[in-house]
Amino acid sequence: MHMHIRSFILRLLMAVGLIAAGITLAPAANATGGGDPEPCVPKDAWTETIEHPAETHVVQHPAETHVVHHEAVTHPEYRYQRSVEQTKTQWHFVKYTHTKTKPKNGEWSAYGPWTKWSPTTHESWGDANVEALGSPAYHGSGTNPDKSEWYREWQARNTGETREVPNGTTTETTDWLAGPPAGEGWTQIDERIVTDHAAYDETVTDREAYDETVVDHEAWTETVEHPAVTCTPEFTEYEVCVLWSVDNPGVSDWPQTRVDTDNCTVPPAICEGDQRFQQDYYWIRDAADEQYLAGLEHLYSPADDASLEPHNWSMIDVPAKSEEDCTPPPVCEPDHNGDEPGCGEPPVDVCENVPGDQAELPPGYVYDGETDECVLIPEEPVLPPKTPEKPGKPSAGPPTTQLTQAPAQPAQPAQPAQQVLPATGAPASLWLVLLGAGLVLGGVVLTRRKNA
Repeated sequence: MHMHIRSFILRLLMAVGLIAAGITLAPAANATGGGDPEPCVPKDAWTETIEHPAETHVVQHPAETHVVHHEAVTHPEYRYQRSVEQTKTQWHFVKYTHTKTKPKNGEWSAYGPWTKWSPTTHESWGDANVEALGSPAYHGSGTNPDKSEWYREWQARNTGETREVPNGTTTETTDWLAGPPAGEGWTQIDERIVTDHAAYDETVTDREAYDETVVDHEAWTETVEHPAVTCTPEFTEYEVCVLWSVDNPGVSDWPQTRVDTDNCTVPPAICEGDQRFQQDYYWIRDAADEQYLAGLEHLYSPADDASLEPHNWSMIDVPAKSEEDCTPPPVCEPDHNGDEPGCGEPPVDVCENVPGDQAELPPGYVYDGETDECVLIPEEPVLPPKTPEKPGKPSAGPPTTQLTQAPAQPAQPAQPAQQVLPATGAPASLWLVLLGAGLVLGGVVLTRRKNA
């Protein structure tokens, strides 16, 4: 009996040892995988739809045609010729003069402009469009009564006028035409027959060739459900604004107490006295900065928040409210009507002109039979609640900045229960777990057989 128990315990210890080995080796096997780990990409649970195409085969159908015969088509063409009178352009030349002068005992001047000589002489027509014919020639000279001298030259020069004169004839011949061209004097000199197209057979398609797709198996859709993928994002730097209240304004800027307001806005003025605030912007570089700022409630010197790199800070003074704004409004007693406070207005007798005991008395009033009057019950009057004061406007300050929140750290996704061993959280190798369980079961079976 003791031997059976000892054998069972030995097998149980071997199974536990194999399971422990699986726990130890599984993380090591995961750590020694080759290559860099792929970056984690978070993703919601999603459904993948796989479309499986239909299975088909193609049947080719040839075109259906018939033949149409077309006869040749021709037309005649002709060439024409005529004699054409030619002309040429000539330019008009006449006599022009220009003169230079010399005063007595002076120097000769430059020639003046060319002017047409009158009457017209030395007229001619030239075939070349040139400025003048030949070189300037002597025309005359003399002495004036004032002893000044003159000297004149002449030249046949172009007036700019032109004319057309006969210049023989030429023969003009056309290309091949279907008929005589426009104009007079044309004579047919040639003829030919032109084939527009030769006789031919045209194949007319009654129905185009086409491929017919025959479906052997219809398409079908497969749906695969994928679990969500969660990742721990890296810390992202951000900027945050914090508002501090100076504890002793007018005495010292330190210490300061943190004030939590929306968007780092400055609170409004109060009646208790002047206020002083400081707006600080900080850089949150990592989780340690974020945790440090969360626990920072008081500043006793600039060193307290220096690690958070304060910048763009500003000091804002908020004066106290005026005495007028801080004086509460007067509280008026209700009149004996039970209406709202009259604040000095004379009370109205609600029982006036009402027949004694038949009067419908308002709440809080009783009828006095002896005096035949309506009187107020002698109780402490209930005053209406005081209207709350509206807060004053905040003093002008620098533009506020939205308080940036640090990105939340998502929780680590839980491992399935069958893949995590108790107490360690390490993934277990499936074959080692199965092997250990098999050994335990085998030991139990053998022990029972031996006992039997």
